Amino acid sequence: VAPAAAFAPPAVLKGTPFLSKTSCPSSYSALNVATGQSVLQELLDLETAFEQDAKRNPDGTKFKGQDGPLTKEQLVKLVSVIEKAVAVEKSAGSGFDLFSQFVSGQSDEEANPQVSRKAVTTETEDSLGGSIDSKVMSFVEDLLKPKTTTPPATTDASQQSTFEKILVLLKTLLEMTIPGDFGYAQYPIHLEYRNQPLASMMKMLPNAPNQPPPFEYSFSARKIVRLVLRVVRFEVGLVLAEQLRVNDAKNSEKFYEAWFSPKRIMGVIKNPFNLVPRPNRVIKKWEDDAEMARQFLAGVNPVMIQACKDPATQLTPATLQFLADQNYDVEQLASEKRLLFADYSELGILEKNPHNAYPVVYNPDVPESPENMRYYHASQIVFELDRSREAMDIMAIELDMKHDQNDPQPQVFSRATSTKNEWLMAKTCITTADSQYHEWVSHLGNTHLTFEPHILAIHNTLRKNNHQLWDFFEPLTRDTLLLNWAARFTLAEFGPDSFGDYMTSAG
Repeated sequence: VAPAAAFAPPAVLKGTPFLSKTSCPSSYSALNVATGQSVLQELLDLETAFEQDAKRNPDGTKFKGQDGPLTKEQLVKLVSVIEKAVAVEKSAGSGFDLFSQFVSGQSDEEANPQVSRKAVTTETEDSLGGSIDSKVMSFVEDLLKPKTTTPPATTDASQQSTFEKILVLLKTLLEMTIPGDFGYAQYPIHLEYRNQPLASMMKMLPNAPNQPPPFEYSFSARKIVRLVLRVVRFEVGLVLAEQLRVNDAKNSEKFYEAWFSPKRIMGVIKNPFNLVPRPNRVIKKWEDDAEMARQFLAGVNPVMIQACKDPATQLTPATLQFLADQNYDVEQLASEKRLLFADYSELGILEKNPHNAYPVVYNPDVPESPENMRYYHASQIVFELDRSREAMDIMAIELDMKHDQNDPQPQVFSRATSTKNEWLMAKTCITTADSQYHEWVSHLGNTHLTFEPHILAIHNTLRKNNHQLWDFFEPLTRDTLLLNWAARFTLAEFGPDSFGDYMTSAG
C-alpha cells in the first residue's frame, strides 16, 4: 500500500534514484508464511541485538556515545527481514489489513520503548501506557474494518512501496565498497539559470544515482531498524487517515488535521494507536502572534533572528517610519536589548519571482499557468521582547522590499493597522520567506553541502592513513554522505517534476 498521494509529490516517487535501477521481485511466495507481527518481532529483536553489538567503554557506556558503524553482517540481516515486510505489505488489501498485520495489539508506548514521547514534548497527544485491553482492541478493530468487502487495488508493477524502496537501497549498499580515495565532483549548471556557474560551490561525491556511498558511511544498523519501525506506523497511520477521515474534511485546516491520529475514537475511547502524532501546538496556535514569534527563536530555523543594535542601519526606512507613526521608541527598545528582527532582503536578488513550479526548460509539455506560480517576498519582520524577557510579540512585517514600478509603495503590516486577512497574509508571506532560507540556506547549504567535502577530505587523508584524528572524526562523518547523495536525486534534484521546484517558492 503506497503512502497517501498528498504526502508523496511526484518528484519523490519519480526522482528516487533507487526506484528505477533495481526492482524487487514481484512475488515472495516463499516468504508469504510470515505475518506482520512476526516481522515486527524480528525487527525488535534485531534492534536489541544491534544495541548489544555496540562497542562499550569500561563503565558500560557506548564507545564515543554512539552505535558502531553499519557492518555487512548487520546489513544482510536487515535485508532478510525487510524482504519479509515487503511480502506482508503486498498481501495487505486495505489500511485495516495493514493495521492488523503490523500494529494491532501493540500500544504506542510499546512501539516506542526507547523514550516516551511525553518526555520529549507535551505538545503531542499522550501515549497510552501499558498493554491494551482485549475488549478495547476488539472494538477498535471493528471500527476500522471496511463496511463492504472490496478487492485489493491492482498494484502497478513499476510502483514501489516504502519498504521496497528501503529494501532496494539496502541491497545496493551491500554492493558498495570503500574506495582508496573519494573523488570530487562539481555541481552541474541548472538549465534555468545557465548564466550562474556552480563551479564555486562546495565539491560533492561523484557517485551516480545507482551508486550510494559505502555502507560504512550509512546509518547505524539500529538507526535503520528504528527508522523502519517508524515508517511502519506512519504508513499505516496515513493509509487509515486517507480511508477514514481525509476525504470527509470540509476545509483546508480540517484536511491537514485529518492526517493525524485522533485523540479519541468516536470521541469516547482514548486512541491507543498514536500512529501519526498530532502537532497540537501548531494546530491550536497557528494564528497566534506570540506563538509565531516564539517559533523564530525556538523553531526549526532559529539562526535568522538577531538583536537590533542600530535601528537606523538594520531596519528599512519604511519600517522605521511605520514604527514611529505607531509611537514606538525603537532606539529605547534597542538600548534595552528588547528589539529584534529577521531579514530576508536577499531573496530580492533571485531572478525568478514568481517561480514556475514546472520550469519550461525541464517541463516543455507543461503550459505555464497562474496555478503553477510560486511567490516569495524579500521581507523583514520586527519583534518586541517583553519586559519580563520571557515572550515576544510581532511589531511589524514589511513585504516586497524590492519594489517595482507598478508597486512603488512599501508594504508594512501590523496587527493594529491591518485587517485580519491582511495580517494573516503578511504572516504567511514572511513565514514562507523564512522557510526558503531554512530549507535551502540554513539546512541544505550551510550544513549538509558544506560538510560534504570535509568528509571526503577526512576519508582521503585521516582515514586512509589511520591518523589518530580519524578516531575523533569517525562518528561525525556518518549519515551525511548518504543523505546528500539521496537528496541530489530527489529533494534537490535538477530536472522535470523537481521536488524543490514543485514544493518551494524559490525553487
